[in-house]
Amino acid sequence: MFHCSKQRSMMFESERDIQEQRRAVNQRFKDDNPGCSEFFLSPEEERLLCQKFERELLRFCKVFESPPLFRSVYCTAMHYFKRFYLRRSAMEFYPQNVMLLCVYFACKVEEFNIGITHFVRMLEESLQQETTAFILGHEFLLMEALEKQWYQRRVRGTWATWWERRRRGN
Repeated sequence: MFHCSKQRSMMFESERDIQEQRRAVNQRFKDDNPGCSEFFLSPEEERLLCQKFERELLRFCKVFESPPLFRSVYCTAMHYFKRFYLRRSAMEFYPQNVMLLCVYFACKVEEFNIGITHFVRMLEESLQQETTAFILGHEFLLMEALEKQWYQRRVRGTWATWWERRRRGN
């Protein structure tokens, strides 16, 4: 059953496959945008830029207040962010905006009900209106980049059942 599932098609054999996919995305962006090639980032520079914003994503989630974000939102947002940049170049969409888009979309998917106005209230006042427009305008782009695989399978249910049984003494 697993050998013909869509989930298997989204797995990678090795780190090298991921690097090849990043290299192909980078080259596709360069081919689509000729000229000024000396200003383009290399695949390694793109990876470093995305890693910086992965740390920022975790920091943003940790300082989120009233109410604090679920741990599942952290994980889902990070997964979306990484998957997005396997399909798109960091030169095409600035990672800070995509980071916030991924966190907001992860809140929706993980049923952490929060409005866009409350979500952007965590940002500086000068960025709130621009960020709201970006998030609402690019949600479908994120869905497309994720190939409509929004739900992440976790062993959360099994672990919770085991912990509950242990707590009860069964």
